[in-house]
Amino acid sequence: ITPLHTCMVYNAIANNGKLMKPYLVNSVQEYGKDVLKFSPEVLNEEVLDSSTIQSLKETMNEVIETGTGKALKNNYYKICGKTGTAQV
Repeated sequence: ITPLHTCMVYNAIANNGKLMKPYLVNSVQEYGKDVLKFSPEVLNEEVLDSSTIQSLKETMNEVIETGTGKALKNNYYKICGKTGTAQV
């Protein structure tokens, strides 16, 4: 699995199960005018059911609240994370 695919999975969790097509730029411009414009595109409306999404969000938030990512915790944003991945 590529880093981009991994990012897509976590973004789908953050977007309540909505899988989005990744894109890097909003538009290509020439002399300040849009030549090409790109918009968000939904690939799949629901990759997981809502109870699974909620469980994943709570688990990933706990990594920041009480786990190995607690140094990232702040009062302005709710942050979620994941622990290291073991490869067998």
